[in-house]
Amino acid sequence: MFKSTPGHKATAGPNPHNEMQQRFKNLSPTVNEILRISGTAGASVGILHSNEVIYTANFGYRDVDQKLPPTQDTIYYIASLSKFMTAAGIGQLVEEGELQWNDMVSAALPKFQHRKPQIRDHATLVDILSHRTGLAPKMHLWMGEHSRPQMTGHDFTKTTTYLETVSEFRSKFIYNNCLYGLAAQIIERISRQKFGEFIESNFFEPLGMHRTRIHGGTADLDNVAEPYMYNEGSPYLVRKPPIDSDSAMEGAAGVKSSVRDLLKYYKSLLDAREQQQNCGCTSTDDSPFKQVQELLTERVTMDDLPAHIGKTSYALGWAVVQLPAALGSLSGNGDLVEEMPWIGEGLSEKPTVLYHGGSRVGYLSYVLLLPETKSAIIVLVNTLANQDSADWIGQAFLEALLDVPSPHDFVQLANGARDTKTSLFPKMHRALAEGRKSGTFTRSLHCYQGQFENAVGTFILDVYVFEEELYLSLNGYRKEKHKLYYYDGDTLSFELGYLDCLKREIWPKTDKEYYLLEFLSNENGDIKGIKWRPDLTVPQGEDFARRT
Repeated sequence: MFKSTPGHKATAGPNPHNEMQQRFKNLSPTVNEILRISGTAGASVGILHSNEVIYTANFGYRDVDQKLPPTQDTIYYIASLSKFMTAAGIGQLVEEGELQWNDMVSAALPKFQHRKPQIRDHATLVDILSHRTGLAPKMHLWMGEHSRPQMTGHDFTKTTTYLETVSEFRSKFIYNNCLYGLAAQIIERISRQKFGEFIESNFFEPLGMHRTRIHGGTADLDNVAEPYMYNEGSPYLVRKPPIDSDSAMEGAAGVKSSVRDLLKYYKSLLDAREQQQNCGCTSTDDSPFKQVQELLTERVTMDDLPAHIGKTSYALGWAVVQLPAALGSLSGNGDLVEEMPWIGEGLSEKPTVLYHGGSRVGYLSYVLLLPETKSAIIVLVNTLANQDSADWIGQAFLEALLDVPSPHDFVQLANGARDTKTSLFPKMHRALAEGRKSGTFTRSLHCYQGQFENAVGTFILDVYVFEEELYLSLNGYRKEKHKLYYYDGDTLSFELGYLDCLKREIWPKTDKEYYLLEFLSNENGDIKGIKWRPDLTVPQGEDFARRT
């Protein structure tokens, strides 16, 4: 099933990259095996070195049913690789004098007035772009079933104003999609353009990225990778994400692109970095990238990583390490293996590596930059696999690019990650079963009925009786319901297995607390609210008050 289709053709005459290209080609069996183990449908790879495209290859299928292979022009949703593109948009506005890096978010976006004065009065553009505000990420608010956005526009901004502070301001890295949604809204307000139109007209069009877009869907485009989820070793077709028209979602994860276009993008970025470093300036006439030094400067240490990851920092849309180092801070693979591979051991040079991953239902992405050698590795895949297959593939190509003396066995790592991942749902179900008390509901089901809202009324837990059973719908969307079961006293539970996640096309959640609703009583014993703990960074949970 998983066959590679190399896209690089050697040209006549001496080629200084022949040995490196051969190392890349020799990785094809490894890539194919990673795809098989992870249940990934297809992948596209592109590599720059000395800012030349020296290798491209494609593996597997962009459409499994039709057995259509991907190409360098196949469009993938690139998820969080969108974040640096948003940060670069802010950089343009800073260069034009429309913004400054230390501008308060509340000044650039007056409707963002956070309830905590420290955030409201001090959080800057750099703070939100480097994930160092200390605000809870609230990922459960982000996407519903079938990748349906659960908040848009005004509700999104209003919700960000009440996000809890879960660490001291500027003290810790806490990844938060909402912050890049705010950045996109700032771009819209300052530029007086739709976010997608601004990025497309100022970056994609000048760079000739004709198959890259934010605004609009992909129905009018050919050669688009179908999205899949892992299903017991084979890909399961899901629907394409409907992130098409809301800047809050677009700024964090809304770009659709191809390897060919992304090679143009990162080539231009690496050129601009070198030119601006050499001239000591913040702009070059022939590049859309401005303020590159500011964009790539480390801002916060990523402290809460597995111990085996090692020191990693975050710039504006990039994780930053100096080799030798582990590169697993953003992929989730670090939680699936005992120890991440330590990349770069035995090398005489210790290059700096910038990297970022992206993930959403149906797609994974990964990019690495080595600024000193003007190198870039891009990996796009069209499956939310049982592990981050794009991460493993990218790291394998990085070792080949560096010609490390003792390459790691990424197939072995993929096997271990698969085994760990497949154990998570059974472990969660066992934990729920062990905590469940014998008995049945302590009240009439109708006593639990009601709509329960968060502190700002933008997210609803809708509890209702249907055909003598009790159900929960998130944000009032009753087409997506969960049956509620007795758990302990007035705590009720719902459950999802992995197959349920496939059918609903949602991100698999394996934390026990996500599935428990604690119903709260007033002094008269009547149900007044619900405490829910869907965000691990907020262990005390969140209260949802009954609407009157």
